[in-house]
Amino acid sequence: MLRLFFAGLLLAPFLLLAILLAFIYNGIEQRPLVEAAPSAQQDDVERIKSLLYAHDPRDLQGGEVRTITVSGRDLNIALRSLLPLPERQRAGVTLQNGLGTLHYTLKLPANSFGAYFNLSLALRGSGSDLDVQWISAGTFRIPGWTLAPLVAVGEHLLERRFVEYRTAHEALQEISLRPEGLAITYRWDPALMEQIENRGREMFLPAADRERALAYYRELSVLSRGVGSRASLSRLLGGLFALADQRSVGGDAAAENRSLLLVLGTVLNRSSMHRLVGGNPADLGPMHYYVRWTLAGRNDLAQHFAISSAIAVAGGSVLADAIGAYKELDDSRGGSGFSFPDLLADRAGVELAEAATGPAAQSVQRLMAAEGLEESDFMPSLDALPEGLLEMEFRQGYGDLDDARYGHVKREINTRIALLPLHRR
Repeated sequence: MLRLFFAGLLLAPFLLLAILLAFIYNGIEQRPLVEAAPSAQQDDVERIKSLLYAHDPRDLQGGEVRTITVSGRDLNIALRSLLPLPERQRAGVTLQNGLGTLHYTLKLPANSFGAYFNLSLALRGSGSDLDVQWISAGTFRIPGWTLAPLVAVGEHLLERRFVEYRTAHEALQEISLRPEGLAITYRWDPALMEQIENRGREMFLPAADRERALAYYRELSVLSRGVGSRASLSRLLGGLFALADQRSVGGDAAAENRSLLLVLGTVLNRSSMHRLVGGNPADLGPMHYYVRWTLAGRNDLAQHFAISSAIAVAGGSVLADAIGAYKELDDSRGGSGFSFPDLLADRAGVELAEAATGPAAQSVQRLMAAEGLEESDFMPSLDALPEGLLEMEFRQGYGDLDDARYGHVKREINTRIALLPLHRR
């Protein structure tokens, strides 16, 4: 019996490897499990905005119990807005009574087995938990009970690593899966949210990045003096990237650029720098002067550019693009109208972020820090791009975000950006 026990221990890794290989092999198929999800429409943006307003933390009282319900469509819009490499990855959710299934498709490089890897994960609502029912790749299905030990170990590690994990779990009252949506009942705990915010800041901006951010904020404060109440964003970017070039000697150029763009977006969004960096507010001194930084003579375009670049380095280019497009859809409903120049500034900011945090990070620094930097080096012309389109005008002229007419303008925007000196390397 002892001999059999040790033989089993020796064979277990090989058995697990065989199961894993079979799982992966069965998941490779010729057809995708998930088709491309539709883009958000004006009605979707309005509904999501209303949902967020209804659960604005500033309007909640400690101990208050609320239920937030998110439809399957909104969950799928969120997945499309968050998943990186959308040309290769897709994900979708289906909801039934008590059961939710997450489907995932990865487009594979050319091979002789299949074009896609397909995966599904089924979860059942159980009080304040979601229990794994099964996970499948193609026709190969693994029942949830076999994964229970792994889930238990994962939860134990989370509780040990993050003290707020248990408190957050206790704040969840119930998770309910229904055809009409995912309903989460929670008890609002302001202290918990402060803990989570602090933890997120520590993970998102560790000590070295905090020091970098403070250095760029101080330089921005200096640059904001002596330019008057209004100045081109090129003057600010040139000075900040000159500092980044100096600090990157023997260092990490991409990390320097990331911190620079986070500070730039925070300041032009008129958000709290202390909320970004935490710590002692005295570390921020001296405070910056408020300057109307502009692109093409417009403050709104500079804001679009800077904020989108910050979102891109913080959450990815897909999220930044989605937020920019959704804002314009929202503006078409009684705001300033849908603006393709705004989208151009958004995309230009995202492309700067991608270039500045990629392999060419140091080259970007040197180009942006060069004497005589012009807006035309990093921001294309706005010529012939429509703006101020109200909802009906946008729908008549461009349909929606999946329409070929809208796609034509997007390609024109991308072409203009690709021809900029910043990206012609």
